[in-house]
Amino acid sequence: MDSPTDKPKQSAARDKPLSPLSITFHRVLKNRAAMVGLAITLFWVGCAILAPVLSPYDPIKMSPADRLAAPSDQHLLGTDLYGRDLLSRIIWGTQLSLRVGLVSVGIGVLVGTILGLLAGYYGHVVDEVIMRLIDAMLAFPGILLALVIVALLGAGLANLIIAVGIGLIPSFARLVRGCVLSTKEELYVLSATVLGCRTWRIVLRHILPNIAAPLIVLATLNVASAILNAAALSFLGLGAKPPTPEWGTILSEGRDFLRVAPWIMTFPGVAIMTLVIGVNMMGDGLRVALDPRMKV
Repeated sequence: MDSPTDKPKQSAARDKPLSPLSITFHRVLKNRAAMVGLAITLFWVGCAILAPVLSPYDPIKMSPADRLAAPSDQHLLGTDLYGRDLLSRIIWGTQLSLRVGLVSVGIGVLVGTILGLLAGYYGHVVDEVIMRLIDAMLAFPGILLALVIVALLGAGLANLIIAVGIGLIPSFARLVRGCVLSTKEELYVLSATVLGCRTWRIVLRHILPNIAAPLIVLATLNVASAILNAAALSFLGLGAKPPTPEWGTILSEGRDFLRVAPWIMTFPGVAIMTLVIGVNMMGDGLRVALDPRMKV
């Protein structure tokens, strides 16, 4: 039996306030949609990591004898116009799609955050110049802006990542600027300024950590947009070059055989759809979990 002195300790442990990270974790666990999205995303991440193990065939090895073969025991998802196993190409294509999504969002977050911090903190002329540039970029839809950049830089996976990343910069810059404008008026920021803290210390130690939550949510949601945009550009022939197994490229190769071999476009389309839905569900659940107005 517990001694009387143990009861106050147990009560104190129960009454101890949860950390922000613990609160977010518990909210995500309670959100069924977020957990489903997380499971779908982890499934595709696992496929990308274990591609050498899961792939039954070489994704770029051609087999003319198996050209346009329907799904069977030998080829679970069928083959393409060159006889390459479609399941293997989709599994390996997961690596490219996730890489494009994560790296391009990283570019958007890095550049957009820097521009947003400069515009929001310094204001005046700096704000005017940066935001007019952002407004000019926003005049074009993201996919159209990426299309123009790829056309200028040339087709290729690296240029595709850069183009998609540049297309994401305006959304991050505007979000960070708005958050900084409200955060820099908070008492703790004003106190740090009065105490003579350097600008970089105020921005990195006081402002940036307090605007991280909406930034993380937007970055998560934009991964799905980046994957879609990359697949669309690859479908148009501006992304990864054949025979690279990329989902958009596979769709492009199968469009002329839609009636004869519909599986070439169906299965990559399902892969893109499920990954995008999973990331969006996870991002939406994260948005709800990080909302300070929500109860634990």
